[in-house]
Amino acid sequence: MHKSLLPFLIFAALITGSCRGGAYASLQEIEGFIQDDPVRAYKELSEIDKGTLRTAREKALYSLLISAALDKNYIDLQSDSLIAPAVRYYSRRPEKYHRFLARYYEGRVYENAGEYDKAMDSYLKADEAARGRSVPDEYKVRLSFAKGRVYVRQFANDRALEESLKAMTLSRNLENPQFYIRSALDAAGGYHILKKDEEAGACLDTLSSWLASKGLGIPAEYYSTRLRLEVTKPEPCKDSLDILFGKYLEACSGQGRTPDAFLNVHAKLALGLYREAKEDLDRIQSPGVSQSFTSADYYYLLSKAEKSLGLYKEALTDLKNYQTSVENINLTVFNNDVRFLEERFEDERSKERTKRGLILASLAIAALLSALAFAIVRYRKRKAEYDRSLQEARSEYDYIKSMLSNGKESSPEYEDLLQSRLRALKPHLESYGLKSRRRPSNRDAAKLADERRNMLEAIALMCALTHPGFTSVLAGRGLSAEEIGVCALYVSDYRPKELPDILGKSSIYHRNTEIRDKLEDLVQGTTLPVWLRQLYRERG
Repeated sequence: MHKSLLPFLIFAALITGSCRGGAYASLQEIEGFIQDDPVRAYKELSEIDKGTLRTAREKALYSLLISAALDKNYIDLQSDSLIAPAVRYYSRRPEKYHRFLARYYEGRVYENAGEYDKAMDSYLKADEAARGRSVPDEYKVRLSFAKGRVYVRQFANDRALEESLKAMTLSRNLENPQFYIRSALDAAGGYHILKKDEEAGACLDTLSSWLASKGLGIPAEYYSTRLRLEVTKPEPCKDSLDILFGKYLEACSGQGRTPDAFLNVHAKLALGLYREAKEDLDRIQSPGVSQSFTSADYYYLLSKAEKSLGLYKEALTDLKNYQTSVENINLTVFNNDVRFLEERFEDERSKERTKRGLILASLAIAALLSALAFAIVRYRKRKAEYDRSLQEARSEYDYIKSMLSNGKESSPEYEDLLQSRLRALKPHLESYGLKSRRRPSNRDAAKLADERRNMLEAIALMCALTHPGFTSVLAGRGLSAEEIGVCALYVSDYRPKELPDILGKSSIYHRNTEIRDKLEDLVQGTTLPVWLRQLYRERG
């Protein structure tokens, strides 16, 4: 590579890296204001060149934000291709907040497409990600609204009511009062559908008090819910019903809202305005005998208006249409009960938790068995070492004892040392006999070896005091105190075959080799004991 190109390549790499970082930073900036200004967010996202999104992280965040922007600008998507990159990416990441949003907007897409089973599956996964404090309460309320809509469409009104009550609890102290108003009205409507009008009225009273405490006006939806409660009474009070109906229409006019056509008909029928009610229904296009509450309401109200006007034949026909609509609704409930989906979702999660638990338990058991096997092997190895050490100590004890009892000639000093050695060995042999269940510890085994070394060092020290000439030659050749002690035993008429019983076989062979290596030029042509005795006679 030409050196003149190096600065250019470094500059290009820095520019590329900054562009990539800049793309993600720009997306994060848009994420910061998308809730407050979705129009601006959608505009800026639309201007981003998707070719500049290089990493999976950038593509996932863009996928999430553009889906959110479209939803917030009331552009309903019905294909999951746009949100799919975000779902794939965040499903594998620990970022619960983004995982929640990805699943939530995936559910919105399926809900727009009328695929309510898929929508509920996505919402349940979003609900799972929302556990804890990683997701703000505002988003949890939105999720409850979304789940409630699906429940209503699938006629699971008891579950819809549960979500409304959950949203009421979460939204009571949010900055945006609309969340609490909507959740309270949904809860009152849910109670009404379940024929719990007393609870519905109490819910509306709570809302009214809350609005007064916040200094807020009564919305048209409040009067519409009150009106529904009133018109479904067996014998509504026409005076209070007339006043409530007037307030509802006035509130709709003041807020620029179109009154609910079916609610108007309900009120007029309850007030005895049958012809006006029939004319209102005639202006509504017939929904057909579909699988919805709209068709059931339409034919129920139409048959009631026709019967009140004396149109019995038409009333009978529309009553049959009403019954067919109800049967279709019941069939839909049977085939698409989202409770089955929830139960299946919870069952799958339970199986996953059980599977993870079994895997962890298996790993724990395997680790425990491995540790136990290792401990057993280690124990057996140490036991064998201890038994060998004790056997050597017993052999040493027996040999020294028999040697002293046979009256073997040796200096009194050495005999005293050997007696000391016997006294040192005896407690160990009595406490840790080979037939005893108790085994020595590392400290005990090390103590036996230390006592043997101490004995040799004591012999060397005694030899240095009584025979300094002999000892100085050995020390001058680099022999240690223990090695000098071995040499002193040789010159005290101990034969080489006798010392292994005192010092241990592996120990004496090893020491003999080291001593010969240090005295190699002096010992040539003779044995070590013979040479040592000759040196003792000359220098002793």
